[in-house]
Amino acid sequence: MSETLIRRVSDRLAHHLWDNHRFATPLVLGIDDLRIRKQLFTNVTDGRTGHSIALVDGGESDKIVGEMRRREIDPTKVKIVVSDMGGSNIAVFKQLFAAHAIHVADKWHVLKGAKEALNSVINKRLDFLRRRRAWCEKVYRKRGTLPPTSKTDPYYKRKPPFSTHPLTRMQHRIDDLKNAKSKLLGMRRPFYATKQLTLDDYQMIVKPMCKKHRAVGHAFVATMRLHAVYDVEKRIDRRGADANIDLFFRLASAPDIVNQFKIIVDRVRTHRDIILNYYDAIALLGRDQPAPTTGPTEQRNSTIKNAWSAARGIRNHKVFTMRALYAPWHIDTDIAICWSDKRVIVDAVGKERSIYCNDVGGPFGDQGHTRRQQVMAPLHRHRCPLH
Repeated sequence: MSETLIRRVSDRLAHHLWDNHRFATPLVLGIDDLRIRKQLFTNVTDGRTGHSIALVDGGESDKIVGEMRRREIDPTKVKIVVSDMGGSNIAVFKQLFAAHAIHVADKWHVLKGAKEALNSVINKRLDFLRRRRAWCEKVYRKRGTLPPTSKTDPYYKRKPPFSTHPLTRMQHRIDDLKNAKSKLLGMRRPFYATKQLTLDDYQMIVKPMCKKHRAVGHAFVATMRLHAVYDVEKRIDRRGADANIDLFFRLASAPDIVNQFKIIVDRVRTHRDIILNYYDAIALLGRDQPAPTTGPTEQRNSTIKNAWSAARGIRNHKVFTMRALYAPWHIDTDIAICWSDKRVIVDAVGKERSIYCNDVGGPFGDQGHTRRQQVMAPLHRHRCPLH
């Protein structure tokens, strides 16, 4: 069998799968942007498993709505839509799902804005300390009172001790804040959650930095208050989260951090309702179920990027979409297509043509929300239950 014939058979199977197979509509729908080599895609996934059910080239709302309709996504079966706070995602929700579902803003996109604001406050404080030390170093150099480099310095006895010199203390403050930066940015509410900083890190590193640097302390407290909006372990409800948002607005309005927190404050104020819908979604799914986030969608985005890199780039959008939707499954290994004759019809030319069954079997997400690598043998004789 030639390589050309194998390629033609594979292309025919792929086209048949592309034209006839549709994934089941999930209860939780995830929408997220995907950027690869400056190209923008929109990935529509099952919000609980992360498996892609549609991939759109671009981020326009009309394109996303058209692809969802072509993929036969039933808006009446979707109860929760999770996405970031982008304008196109909000427009898609209003066009398709506003009557039957609730829109939830992804909490990681919300907290990311507060983390970026805290990072800018820390960087501003470090820049101020470095500029102040550079200016003081010029003054001490003119006076000839720079700290000695070691005890072998001939002027060691005539200069102040190294550990008590003002320039040394300034450098220590810079180094301490620089080393504590990762701890400050990594701290999240609740403090007792797993994979978080220990209590010793908070008492020995975070708390002293907040006392020494007032602006950093204000920014850190405001960030923790926004994290408290999603503190589900304390069993707070929508009303408690709403109160935490009001307190976050008051803390973020401090004069020394108001400019850095302006973007995230405006974002939270604009999308306050969909942020609080997080608790309505938890009540709908149940507290024993995972909270609705775009985490599974982000994980699928990483898999798609790896597939793009492994293929050294894909110029054909249809081939790339097939890989994004069906990877890591393969036709005739995990996916089987029924080729039984359903009926024979006569086309407009008067020629008889067989209509094949469109049933596709495989380990898809609608089968118990698990990826089952089931091999169907013999694959070349696979028939659906109707045949």
